[in-house]
Amino acid sequence: MRPDFTSSQRVHLLIFLALSLLYVIFLFPNPEYNSYNKDDASWFLTLGINLATYGRYTTDTFPILNYGHHATWPFVFPGLLAAVVSIFGISWFVLKLLMVSLSFANLYLLQRLWTNCQAGFLAVLLTAINPAYFLFSHVTMTEIPYMLATTATLLAMERTQRTRDGFTAGLLAVLAFYTRGYAVTFLPSGILFFLLRPSWPIRKRLITAVCFAIPLVTGIGAWVIYTNHVLAGGYLDWITTKYGNAAGIVASLQRPLQEHAREFFWYHMRFPVHFLLPVFSLPSLTNDAFAFLGLGLLMLSFCGWLSSMRKRVGAIELWLPCALGLHLLTSPSPRYWLTYLPFLVYFSLLASQSLAKRWPLLHLSYPMLAGCFAATAIVGLGHHLVMPDDLRFLNAYWRDYRDLAVWTRDNTPQDAVIVAHHAHNFYVAAARRV
Repeated sequence: MRPDFTSSQRVHLLIFLALSLLYVIFLFPNPEYNSYNKDDASWFLTLGINLATYGRYTTDTFPILNYGHHATWPFVFPGLLAAVVSIFGISWFVLKLLMVSLSFANLYLLQRLWTNCQAGFLAVLLTAINPAYFLFSHVTMTEIPYMLATTATLLAMERTQRTRDGFTAGLLAVLAFYTRGYAVTFLPSGILFFLLRPSWPIRKRLITAVCFAIPLVTGIGAWVIYTNHVLAGGYLDWITTKYGNAAGIVASLQRPLQEHAREFFWYHMRFPVHFLLPVFSLPSLTNDAFAFLGLGLLMLSFCGWLSSMRKRVGAIELWLPCALGLHLLTSPSPRYWLTYLPFLVYFSLLASQSLAKRWPLLHLSYPMLAGCFAATAIVGLGHHLVMPDDLRFLNAYWRDYRDLAVWTRDNTPQDAVIVAHHAHNFYVAAARRV
């Protein structure tokens, strides 16, 4: 028997198919050096290539016996890239198809997280057509895999009914942590979530919280012991030597308060404008008016979060403040804001819904805000599709560097040794010894 679809489900299916086609058509089968963080995409693929080719987890680009050990980034995503390289070689088509698949898996789980919620559906759709999300769905970086692992963890937490389900949610949190270390925020938020379940007896809350914490504490502890003690006595690769095994997080937390305040004004107050209203590019945010616009958007999301917290203390409601708090204290990089995009949109829409119900004069606030988000996302995505290099490359130098690497790949012998200024970028683009 064929399943019966409602008209709403048919519309959702058509939207999904149209977006899938759009994402696959624009795979751009070339290396990426995107403007959000320049060349981490090459570093991750370097780890994957070395893992697949030499069985060593390192960012070193020259085959020697004494490879440096890598201890900055956990291994889940590089391991996934290594699996692709082992089977298909350095195929940019397959690599980007992998990223697109992870992207749509995240959108699907987000939809499951907000089932039968109009604001949730709109948040998923607006995330899908956001040019930044579209770009990172084609780039070998951890933003999309981390979002997928995060959404899976949140969904598992929300659907936990038995104590052993808490253990499963904890395992997914470990997967998120080994994708990106910022998932450490699941430890306090997850324990608090299970302890505050209103309809559960105290004993069940405590046991479930412990079941959730055990795999996560074990995973975090294993990574700390491995990077601090097992690898510390050996030779480390360049990334680990420069940034350490926590990517500078501890150093960032210990900075003076005025430095945090300066970063918040010049960066964190402006970046939400770029992601929620993506017609505005990063270079255009220098005017201070954008800082206050960004603060207004954050306050709107905060109001939606408060409104949601009054109704229920959910997994998202507890995790998001922890995650954003760590983010605001550690890194001003704009790409990290992408991981919170669906939730900022969702809570902003909830806030406008609440305003429309409370004050009749603001009854159009919800459709106006949703329309504004949609219009700016569509225009931003259209601009990206017409002029993709504006987001894909930091500047003309990186585009020329990519073109040179691709030319070298096609016009030099396989056993050629290349001397390059940015070895990792050339390594992943040319597939030659560097």
